[in-house]
Amino acid sequence: MDRGQVTSPFGEDELEEIPLSPAPLVKVLAQIRFPRVLSIGSDNYIAGFQERIRSTYPVLREEMNIEALIGADGVQQQSTRAWRFHDIAEHWSVVLSSSFLALETDHYTSRNDFLARWAEVLQALASIADPTPIVVADRLGVRYINRLVGEDATTRLEKLIRPELYGPLTMPMPLGMKFVSSVGQAHFELDGPQMQARWGKLPPNATFLPDVSLVEEPSWMLDIDVFFEGSTSFEPEEAAKSSAHATNHAYRFFRWATSEQLIAERSVE
Repeated sequence: MDRGQVTSPFGEDELEEIPLSPAPLVKVLAQIRFPRVLSIGSDNYIAGFQERIRSTYPVLREEMNIEALIGADGVQQQSTRAWRFHDIAEHWSVVLSSSFLALETDHYTSRNDFLARWAEVLQALASIADPTPIVVADRLGVRYINRLVGEDATTRLEKLIRPELYGPLTMPMPLGMKFVSSVGQAHFELDGPQMQARWGKLPPNATFLPDVSLVEEPSWMLDIDVFFEGSTSFEPEEAAKSSAHATNHAYRFFRWATSEQLIAERSVE
């Protein structure tokens, strides 16, 4: 298996996945958004969806989500009900609301496993919506959130990530000055999907992602979001195929962003 440095963050050819331990992944999620379907709030609808996934995600919790809406009056917050179905260990969860379906995990093992689970919940939603299916999707995306902690994010960072992502780390610091934090961001339009990447070095108990837990040590984070926008037909098979395409782009960016040394140190033979 080729464990060499990936020379470009962009490309269509699929890279073979290299399992890492410990993996720097904090969270992986996939989400599909659609125009609001009010009937999803009914007990019958939720019960039907639950029965299709309950063997894998047996625990159901109702929660409230806060969404930011941008309109003529500026940014307004709107509370929406959502239902979270998760496994007993709480490593995997499925979230359904009247406007989106998502799969989240902090226990990612492989791309194939994640995509197979995502295809199952997409099909579950499509089947429960019959005979009045969800016909339009507005956004489909996958997101990989990585984090290096402690010594890796302080004394060894320049050995583990590409120079293009160093940011102010390369600036000469006067005696007595301490580098605390820096966050970078880039947005790319690819051939089909778009990709947003954010990365940065952070002090203890800090994050630029509100849904990621804090750590008591310095860290370096890499957030890769690959997504398709624009109204398209809601077809589970096509959504699963597009998701696989997005994961390949996200993984290529991760492999480009990290060094051969990191891959060599953490690869599972």
